[in-house]
Amino acid sequence: MNNKEKITNTLLGILGIVLFIGIIGYGVWWVIDLFTKKPWMGKFNAGNTQNFKTLEDCRAWAQGEADSLGKKEGEWNFECGKNCKYTGREAGKITDNYTCDEIVNN
Repeated sequence: MNNKEKITNTLLGILGIVLFIGIIGYGVWWVIDLFTKKPWMGKFNAGNTQNFKTLEDCRAWAQGEADSLGKKEGEWNFECGKNCKYTGREAGKITDNYTCDEIVNN
């Protein structure tokens, strides 16, 4: 095996190790995130929903949604609810209903 092949094999080995560590790290992060309690649920313009650890994260998400859609103040609304439970969907409606211990509106 010549020097060029040795260097190539060494670099490929290092790349493989870095890739392996990255995949393991992402997997660990995903598992931790999966089991992290997220008591706040955000609802943007009665459509998009997402769960958050804090009220501040929920508000920041809603502002980011508005910014990404080019919405100005007064053209959008959001709700952040704490400890929300799914209560179903009304017949003929496309949005889900939830009851929450606490609701914060914009």
